[in-house]
Amino acid sequence: MIRSIANRSRVPPALVVALALASAFAPSAARANDFTLFGFGARAVAMGGAMTGHADDYTATYYNPAGVALRSGREFAIGLQYSDFHTSASNPSPVPEGSVRNSDAFPIDDTLGAYGGMRFLIPFEDALKERVGFGLGFYTGFPHLLNATVPESFVPQYVLLNGQTETVITQPALGFKIMDGLAVGIGCVFFADVGGNLEIPTGIRGADGVDDAHTTIDQEIQPVVRATGGVIVDGRLVSDDLAGFSMGLTWRDAFSIPLQIPVTVTLGPIPLNIDLSSSLLYTPAQVVIGFAHRSPDLTVAVDFSWNDWSGYQSPTLELALDVTIPVVPIDLKDAFNADPHTKDTFMPRIGAEYRVWHDAANDGWVRGGYAYEPTPFPEQTALTTYLDGDRHLLSAGVGVTLRELPIFGALTENSAVRLDAAIQYDLISSTTHRKERENPLFVEDGKPNAFPPLTDAQGRPIADPSYPSITGEADVYTVMFTASTTFGEIGR
Repeated sequence: MIRSIANRSRVPPALVVALALASAFAPSAARANDFTLFGFGARAVAMGGAMTGHADDYTATYYNPAGVALRSGREFAIGLQYSDFHTSASNPSPVPEGSVRNSDAFPIDDTLGAYGGMRFLIPFEDALKERVGFGLGFYTGFPHLLNATVPESFVPQYVLLNGQTETVITQPALGFKIMDGLAVGIGCVFFADVGGNLEIPTGIRGADGVDDAHTTIDQEIQPVVRATGGVIVDGRLVSDDLAGFSMGLTWRDAFSIPLQIPVTVTLGPIPLNIDLSSSLLYTPAQVVIGFAHRSPDLTVAVDFSWNDWSGYQSPTLELALDVTIPVVPIDLKDAFNADPHTKDTFMPRIGAEYRVWHDAANDGWVRGGYAYEPTPFPEQTALTTYLDGDRHLLSAGVGVTLRELPIFGALTENSAVRLDAAIQYDLISSTTHRKERENPLFVEDGKPNAFPPLTDAQGRPIADPSYPSITGEADVYTVMFTASTTFGEIGR
């Protein structure tokens, strides 16, 4: 990409170096970690994420903030999450003579992270006694605090998986019990600002009379807050015949992390200003309605969500230039991403848990769930090759509630330790995309605005990896383990 821009526009060498440096120092190494992709907490993940109508532990900070006010007592949790990605893409067409083609999908590294949270009622008195709850959830990836990917648009890729980041996410929430059987809550997803800069000598002569050129690169990510709100209604508020039923509604605002990379190349007294921008970790606005029925031994829940994918922002870098050198012929245009034409989606989830044994010391649980998420992308007939197809999510898990520990004996009254484990399998359906024409990045032939052909390290021309068609498929295995403790109320 950098070479084609330079050849087309007769850019000064310093500008080429600046673009190359910006590309080199832009975040890379695709990793995917986000509550919206995998879920939050081993119990919730094992139930397919169908939690909106009955979440009342620390995971309510994500699934429904109203739930942090539903139970008394205090709760603390910590867990580990590991995800293993498998992605592939293939082009069955013969490789053009004398050229090479690599149609493999953009790789995604395995990920490891830690998550956890807390939940408790704020000790107010009088009218607010046992009415206001606070919760806090978090996720952090290893080993980086921020590790994102900014892929080139023509690369075959699973952009929704790649578009996530390995980063630090914090979720505070407040819940308010309006009356017995009715609670509302507010919260947010918070991402703190990070940034830094580099000043690097380019090692070239920028122009006659200029001995050196210096490039300064700033990477800035501003604080981002995504608001959430929710309500939970117990069926007994309507009728005693509906005891055990509950309904929840959650709204989540759209979320994305804007990446800004201002690059300044100084040729003596002449500045060349380049602004590269991208949008990472895009999560659509969502409205989720959930229903649940709970008995001492069995919980069954379903969720339905509307996802506003029509506002999707491509993560590919956009380029804006400010070059003011009147004596140098420069023909550059700002580069902006085309509309991806994504569509809104509706996603159902179903989950259940069953208590397989119960005694004075222990409870044992088995869980399972399923969800289906249709792809928001149309067939990729133009320049981009987003391979994310429909997603099928299968999950299962087990859990134990311990009121008595080996060696330590019985815990204090209404206290317990809970251990939960889950496995989730995400299958991305195989999709085939047929291109209407070859990407102009890979052809010349006198086409209007065509770039010179791309070549590999050996100088061989690279064939369009997606023309005339490409097929991709992917799957992800995720395992999670949570250890939590409760004081004052055991709950589930």
